[in-house]
Amino acid sequence: MPAKKQSGKPHPRSAQAAEKKFGKAARRSAEAGGKKPIAWQQAEKPTKRLPGSVPLAPPVDLFEPVAKTFEISVSHSIEASTSDVYRAFNDPNRRSWCHERAYTVRGSVAPRSLILRFADGTSASVAISRKGNARSLVMVLHKGIATAANAEIARNQWRASLERLAAKMAD
Repeated sequence: MPAKKQSGKPHPRSAQAAEKKFGKAARRSAEAGGKKPIAWQQAEKPTKRLPGSVPLAPPVDLFEPVAKTFEISVSHSIEASTSDVYRAFNDPNRRSWCHERAYTVRGSVAPRSLILRFADGTSASVAISRKGNARSLVMVLHKGIATAANAEIARNQWRASLERLAAKMAD
């Protein structure tokens, strides 16, 4: 017997969910035996909401741009350990090499990756991989750039910044 909503109508997904998950024969045998799997019971529970409430919207990824945007990627090999390169990105006092020093670090896995957020609403994913004992490969993926012209400017800025970082680490 399908579960009923408080309004008295059967739950619209109960039969569909049960048949999709277990098949028609399993549904009939379970109903005849009077015992239903927990997944069925949960699928047939009525949804409870307060009167006048609105269902929740799906979660929004804050790092993904909504409108059509451009992205660029740049990589550079640096003579430094992954830990040193990670600290150069993560520590605000060590960002003199970067074209944009006022970014915020939104997430990181030391010393492998960082997610950077810039004042203009764009974001960059930085991956740092080890290439030997004292060599690292830095890969930057900058997303959410508004125009193709700005994307080319950002590509050139990242290239210059990573070259400055390599020179600074060599000192």
